[in-house]
Amino acid sequence: MAISYGLSLAPQSARQISIEISMIAGRLGLVAAAGNPDEPLGDSLTTRNGTWIRVVTPTPRPWNPVRETFGFTPTTTVSFMLGREIGYSPQQDDMVRLTASLLADNTHDAVLNFRDGKEDILLVQLAGRLTLNDSTDFWTPERLALISNPYALDSLMWAE
Repeated sequence: MAISYGLSLAPQSARQISIEISMIAGRLGLVAAAGNPDEPLGDSLTTRNGTWIRVVTPTPRPWNPVRETFGFTPTTTVSFMLGREIGYSPQQDDMVRLTASLLADNTHDAVLNFRDGKEDILLVQLAGRLTLNDSTDFWTPERLALISNPYALDSLMWAE
């Protein structure tokens, strides 16, 4: 089973987020070529470290854990599926770099979670306030150094 993460965002469209991800991935050197500001990334892209990234419009569901827990309905989902050829840590670092860059302008509400059956939340950004989950060992000092925006550390859990 592949290790994957999901980044749920609002209010931007999947097309807009796709363009931003393509541009950021190119600027950060995560892909071979820089993105085109007029073109979304297409169906998906794969980073130099082997992470497969896909941007989609989520299918509406009667019960949405993001809406129930954090009060916003995602308009876009970014999936990060880690490859097996390279260790997971460099790919997780790339995901943090890309996510931090995407959230740097504070215009997105967002939830990043690990899709492991428990759906551990790694970070939440609401109304420009970034909170990282302090009840997980994901946030190493090296990863915290990749976050340029001010943040708080707190325990983050899904509503029951």
